[in-house]
Amino acid sequence: MANLAGNYIGKRMTWKEMQEKFPDLWVYVTDYVYENAGIIEGNILGVFDDAEESDFYVECLENHIDVQRDRTTESGWGYVHDNNYELQLK
Repeated sequence: MANLAGNYIGKRMTWKEMQEKFPDLWVYVTDYVYENAGIIEGNILGVFDDAEESDFYVECLENHIDVQRDRTTESGWGYVHDNNYELQLK
């Protein structure tokens, strides 16, 4: 699994900064500020493409890591997740 965050792991960023730095990717953050609209800011834990992001999410769940995740671009895909299933449409 390739974490695309590079030297940004642990760096605190706003959602806008994340969108600019990691277009079309999934961003995972800890120590986050989250509102109904999504992530406001947080510390970068990982950045993944569509193919690998769900594996990292499972790893976070198994290790009890309090994380929020979101995709920096929301066009051309659909996503549904709860504790029992996950579905991604492209």
